[in-house]
Amino acid sequence: RGLRDAVVGVLDTDYMPDTALDADVVAEKYGITEDMYDDIFAESFFASTNVDTLLIVKAKDDKVEEVENALNAYRDAMIEDTMQYPVNVAKIQGSKIETIGNYVILAMLGGDNMAAMEEGDEAAIQQSKDHNDKAIEAIRGVIEQ
Repeated sequence: RGLRDAVVGVLDTDYMPDTALDADVVAEKYGITEDMYDDIFAESFFASTNVDTLLIVKAKDDKVEEVENALNAYRDAMIEDTMQYPVNVAKIQGSKIETIGNYVILAMLGGDNMAAMEEGDEAAIQQSKDHNDKAIEAIRGVIEQ
């Protein structure tokens, strides 16, 4: 909970995930099964029209690489899926996977990016990258305390 709170603290109203994902959804959607982690936080936006997602996996010692591979495969599939809503393309392109110790994080955040979209794809992708960097640094700050 403290990790999520840290992210909300830096993103405020731009943190859009609002629905917790259970173990079955995480296994089906991301390929991460319960035997791969000691703890997990998974939250995405309720409506499938918005890809905002935060996944924080505390992987078992021998499963860190497996979790990284599963999240990279998910992210790659999202990037290659051409049937995405335009506002989501930038969030997917700007998403980030980061490993801090045994924690593997998927930050696919971008908040309300309509204004950035009007400036063009690069501005929207940069907004998403900025959000994800802030989120990961906030999480790092809690983990490394």
